[in-house]
Amino acid sequence: MNRWTGNRLVHLFLFLCTALFVVAAHLSTRPPFHRFMEHLTLTIEGMSCAHCLHAVRGRLEKTPGVLVKSVQIGSAALDYDPSKTSIDEIEEAIADEGYTAYVAG
Repeated sequence: MNRWTGNRLVHLFLFLCTALFVVAAHLSTRPPFHRFMEHLTLTIEGMSCAHCLHAVRGRLEKTPGVLVKSVQIGSAALDYDPSKTSIDEIEEAIADEGYTAYVAG
């Protein structure tokens, strides 16, 4: 192997390592694949302030299988994985914070 071929191999190796690093970094920042998620909009009674929003959002984010989309005074939009949690469990989690939740609609 001559010097010219060796340099090409080193450059090829460095290029492939860099490309692999970029792809791995991109995949690690992507959100998880939510193919089995179902959308849910809840009406929530008893909320009146920013503390209420924070309490409900925090509790929902701790609930397994729940991806919170938005929480507003009086409502929440989320996606959930039915294999990890149920609507009843989500409503109970909100009730644990002192609010009444039910499916909107």
